[in-house]
Amino acid sequence: MAKKETEKKNEIIRKEYNHHIPEEIFFKGIENNNYLINYFFITTHRNLSDILFFTKKELFEFHKISNAKTKEQVIIDMESCLQEFALNKDEEIDLGKYGLNDVITVKLDLINIEFKEPYAMINNYELGKLMDYSDKKIGFGKLLLFYTRHKLRRYKRSDDGISVEALPEISYFYKNRLAEKLNMARGTIDSCIEVLENLKLIKTDVANLHKTYDGIIHRGEFMCTDYYARREDSSADLELMGGKKYLDRKFFEKDRERRINKEKKFLKKNKEI
Repeated sequence: MAKKETEKKNEIIRKEYNHHIPEEIFFKGIENNNYLINYFFITTHRNLSDILFFTKKELFEFHKISNAKTKEQVIIDMESCLQEFALNKDEEIDLGKYGLNDVITVKLDLINIEFKEPYAMINNYELGKLMDYSDKKIGFGKLLLFYTRHKLRRYKRSDDGISVEALPEISYFYKNRLAEKLNMARGTIDSCIEVLENLKLIKTDVANLHKTYDGIIHRGEFMCTDYYARREDSSADLELMGGKKYLDRKFFEKDRERRINKEKKFLKKNKEI
C-alpha cells in the first residue's frame, strides 16, 4: 500500500455498473453496519483493475459521519475489511499513518466473494440516490442494510414470458420480525421505509388480511418493490398489485395443506381407535 501525492484519475469510479453484495456480506453487515458500508465503499471506489484509491476524507463522507470517536471506529473496521480483501494478505494495513487527504492505494482480491450467490445488486443510480440522504434520522448503515435486504430478497423474473401476477418482483416481511432479524428497532424499520420512499427507491403496500379455514385472522405482510420497474410492460403499482394476489395464493395453498394434514391425522387416529 502506498501514498500518492498526485490526484486520482476520474476513471476509478465505474459509471454504469451493478454492485454485487453477496448474502455473506449482508449477514456480516447485520453484526456490524460499518462492515457493509466499507464493503460497498471498496466495490464502488476500485478501478477496473481491482485497485482501490481513496482518502480518509472520502471514507468519512461515504459513511456520513463527523464525530471523532465514530471516525476512529470506522478506521479500525476499514483496516479489518481491507485486510480481508487485499490481494496481499501478509501486508499490514495501517491507516493511522495517512493524513485526511492522502491518497491510499490497495490492490484487491474480490474474485472469490463478489459473485457468490445469492447476492443483491445495487446500481450506480440507486447508489447516487442513497448518497443523497443527508438527514440524521437514521444511520446510513441501517438504511443501506434495509435496502440491501430488499434487493437480496426481492423476487426476480428471469424470463420475460413470466407474468407479474405469476412472480411479482417484491420483497415482503412483518415489520417486528424484520426488526429482530436486522437488530433494529421497529421505529428504525419505519424510518428506513419512509426515507427510501422519499428517495423514490421503493414503493410499498400491505398485503390483504387472510383468514384460515379454522377462523384465525392473519394480517398481511408489508410489501416493497423497486420504485421503477425493470420491464417496460410493468410498473411499481402493478408489481404491488401482483404481490397481493401472489401472497393470497401462497397463504391459501399453505392453509389448504394445513387443513388436509389435520384431516389426515384425524382419520388416522380414528382408524387406530
